[in-house]
Amino acid sequence: TLDLSHNLLGNQRAVRLDGAGDFVVRPLQGGLTSLNLSHNKLTCSDLPHVLPPCATLRTLVLAHNPLTLPAPSASATMLLPHLPRLTHLDLSYCQLNCLPSHPLPPLLTHLDLSNNRLTNIPTTIMHPSATPSSLSLLSIENNEISEIPAGLLLAHPQLSCLLIAGNPQRMIRGNVVAQGGGAVVRWLQGRLPQADGLNNHNHSTYSSTMANAPNPPLVRN
Repeated sequence: TLDLSHNLLGNQRAVRLDGAGDFVVRPLQGGLTSLNLSHNKLTCSDLPHVLPPCATLRTLVLAHNPLTLPAPSASATMLLPHLPRLTHLDLSYCQLNCLPSHPLPPLLTHLDLSNNRLTNIPTTIMHPSATPSSLSLLSIENNEISEIPAGLLLAHPQLSCLLIAGNPQRMIRGNVVAQGGGAVVRWLQGRLPQADGLNNHNHSTYSSTMANAPNPPLVRN
């Protein structure tokens, strides 16, 4: 585990985690599993230099960095390097108004996109390239999203917690949202076409286990 939070990395400071710059972090290539870069000044253009590909990294916290993607090239921007074993990704408070179209890490289970500027659920989430998707928790709280499509469950059959509070959507009532991410998933599940067979198959396992379960913890600093 490596914690580089609250260091003002980025912008005026040269930062490299691959052997050059103000910080030399050789363990990134030698077994690092958790990296916290929250509360810095990193931009999307800094990330390719700060984060070389890492085959062992499982948890990455980038919260509270100004990662706003430049228009009109946002969809083509590579936000993350190759992180094949990443399971937990925190992009909260990053001023994001979209996500690149590049695929998310294939083993990702927890994704925090809360407190950004998203106006819809990004295409890379609605249409994931990894099949089947491993995503089980998604937080999109406190964005500007007006629609939560039930098709999200078709894209992510393992999704058991969807946190959506603080968005202008009117589709799912506040009393359901207040019950937590499991209740939101169950509400959406009830809106899926019965013909898909997903109501009683892909979600049957977690529907019963999530009924009274608390929301899974998010990785956040």
